[in-house]
Amino acid sequence: MTRAACSPGYGLSPATGGNQVTITGTGFTGATAVTFGGTAATSFTVTSGTSITAVVPAGTAGTTVDVAVTTIGGTGTAKYTYDRDTTSLTAGPILLDLQPGRLNVTLNLSATLTDTTTGRPVPGQNVAFTIGSTTVCTATTNSAGTAECTGVVPVLTALLALHCNAAFTGTPALAPATAAGQLIKL
Repeated sequence: MTRAACSPGYGLSPATGGNQVTITGTGFTGATAVTFGGTAATSFTVTSGTSITAVVPAGTAGTTVDVAVTTIGGTGTAKYTYDRDTTSLTAGPILLDLQPGRLNVTLNLSATLTDTTTGRPVPGQNVAFTIGSTTVCTATTNSAGTAECTGVVPVLTALLALHCNAAFTGTPALAPATAAGQLIKL
């Protein structure tokens, strides 16, 4: 009977694959196949009857798949998790036009979300904008990955914070990201 387990520290990788992992277990001598979620490993080497090194194929970000090692003695399985793609959120500066007698100020906020693993903008995701502990607005990223919204906040809140926070909470396939945009007084 063949048994398999991905060694600690080797169970996460980018969805692009290409990283090398060590699979440990028993009965690996004469292994004929190693698959990750049904997709053949890019390559594998049986280093001993209890160890295999395999190059991980591309997969789907944020998913866990079965790793199967096939030998004449049967098939052993383990679990393997592909990392979520990393993201970057960039918040633009916010112009703060203070006028005498006004208690509130209207802010035009924007931030751009990028999948840093693929280098592409991320459309259709919510970005929340806050100043201090005050939520100003939430917007959905467009096809260029940019979320834009307008919100009203008390002048005092804006002056005490002097920056706006943008936050993307993440998805199963995309890691969360935050950014700060500076408030610039006119």
